[in-house]
Amino acid sequence: MLNMEDKIKIFKALGNETRFKIFKNIFTGGYACSIDDTQPKDDIIAQATCVTSIAEHFDFALPTISRHLKELKDAKIITMT
Repeated sequence: MLNMEDKIKIFKALGNETRFKIFKNIFTGGYACSIDDTQPKDDIIAQATCVTSIAEHFDFALPTISRHLKELKDAKIITMT
């Protein structure tokens, strides 16, 4: 169960319009870059979301997108490797 502090982090992270759009598109399949070129593009298990793929949809530099992703990660909404 999430404590109040964790809930606040989630709402704060998603309260930013850009981060919300990134989050929404990650989970609706809006971004993908293949981690295995032999797999079909629609095989979501073989797909990963890359910072460069996300940045193509926004008018921000890669460091800005990375910062938004870090906020989502810190709120434990997404995982990054």
